[in-house]
Amino acid sequence: MLKANFFLWIILLFHVIKTMGASGVIINSVKLKYNPTDAGGIKEGSNITLTCSVDILTLSGQSPQISYLFYKGQTQDALLKIVTIQAQESQYLIQSARPSHSGYYSCKVEAESQREESASTFITVTGNLQTPVFTIHPMEVILGDSTELCCTSEEIPPLTFIFYTYKNGLNPVRLHENSSKNKTVTHQLRVTTDTEKNYSCTIEVPAARSVSKHSEVVQLSVQTVTSQVEIPVPVAWILATALFLSVSTVCSN
Repeated sequence: MLKANFFLWIILLFHVIKTMGASGVIINSVKLKYNPTDAGGIKEGSNITLTCSVDILTLSGQSPQISYLFYKGQTQDALLKIVTIQAQESQYLIQSARPSHSGYYSCKVEAESQREESASTFITVTGNLQTPVFTIHPMEVILGDSTELCCTSEEIPPLTFIFYTYKNGLNPVRLHENSSKNKTVTHQLRVTTDTEKNYSCTIEVPAARSVSKHSEVVQLSVQTVTSQVEIPVPVAWILATALFLSVSTVCSN
């Protein structure tokens, strides 16, 4: 029995050494936790602390230099922080959280040539999205010109920007939609006889399924160009008229 256990330990040790390779490091697991936790969602304005911890084994018994990478997005869309330390955990702080901070978060650990990722964790922040700012430049155009619709938000990307037009000045109708990792999105509009005059925009946070209020409605001023034909007046006709008036004045005297 002892002989069997001895060979089992030899096989296990050989597997560990093989897994470590030349680096002498093996990462057993990586976990991501956050605080505070609330089943109904974290309140807007709260501070959220993400903690990435690693269970790591080394042949030397000493902790190596470990790189921690924090990500937002289910497919690691945005790198939030990268830090290299010897400690077996690292933290990332979200200050004054907004609803747009809602989404999936994960972390990755790199030590020597070994890499391991945590599972994704979904965080929900309750509250209302800030109303975006909408502008048109230029606001005064003529038929055939192009103008630029611009929607700006202070929320945390990625965001979906939605532009609206108002048919006959009534209910808003979706004109254009754009998902972006930026805080500002523009849309080019060519002015025709069918172009509406009133526009606005909203933003949406796909992860939180939350939509902002409409921005202020901005009116586009479209001017119609009328061609004016200038008829040249012959100089001879002007001189003849002046002479006629002069003669008439003399005769009357």
